[in-house]
Amino acid sequence: MEFSDYINFMESERKRQHMTREQLEEKSGVSASTFLKWVRGVNKAQLEPFVLVMRALGYDVVLRRKK
Repeated sequence: MEFSDYINFMESERKRQHMTREQLEEKSGVSASTFLKWVRGVNKAQLEPFVLVMRALGYDVVLRRKK
């Protein structure tokens, strides 16, 4: 998957949950403008804010070593 696929998933999940970007900001602590920059492709997310947004949307992010 490309990074943009993950961001598109985040945005569609936010919409599916009927959550505004401002509500996501309140819940995750990641600014709405930062999230919008990810959606527009202006910036790429750093790991910590990415994880915070995913948690706010009800997901865990799991990292594991390849076998």
